[in-house]
Amino acid sequence: MSFQPSIEDYRKAGLDINKYSPTTFIRLLSFLYKDKMWLDDHRIFAALGIQLMPMFFRTDEWDHEDDKPSQHRFFRLIVNALEKNDASLIQIENTNTHWRYWGTKIEEGDY
Repeated sequence: MSFQPSIEDYRKAGLDINKYSPTTFIRLLSFLYKDKMWLDDHRIFAALGIQLMPMFFRTDEWDHEDDKPSQHRFFRLIVNALEKNDASLIQIENTNTHWRYWGTKIEEGDY
């Protein structure tokens, strides 16, 4: 297998090639091959040892606060949606869990 990312790949991913680190590379892979970085439904349910069923809700970004889950708006929305069996009630606003919001403290000597 050969992989030669371009400067344009990094730019599209919102990554600064001048601040390269192993984390930058993993973030690029996640951007380019997101579908390969996560398990599909069949593998998730097989790992849990349960029969495949429709997915109620899925997200990889949300507004994460430092509250207890019972006080967190996002988790209260999920509870409400489950009670009413209506995933459209989960409105995600002001997401902050995407990796672009997370700095890294990796130094040159760390790798």
